Amino acid sequence: IHQGDASNRSMYMVLAGTLHASVGTGDAMRVLSKMGPGDLFGEVSLVDAKPRSADVVAETHAKILKLSAEDLERLRRRFP
Repeated sequence: IHQGDASNRSMYMVLAGTLHASVGTGDAMRVLSKMGPGDLFGEVSLVDAKPRSADVVAETHAKILKLSAEDLERLRRRFP
């Protein structure tokens, strides 16, 4: 995910591997968080269609589960 990308109304769960979220570039880059299995990112995108607020980069080989707003709505209807 790149800072400034259009929102796709999806959030993500890390199933395996490590990632980090950061803003800025080069010497001005600031790491906001490190993520591993069980962590979520992009959840604000589900309710806010603003552009992505940070870069998310895999530090190792990673498996990511994508949950779209439509996926979550189907789950809500099936399991109220």
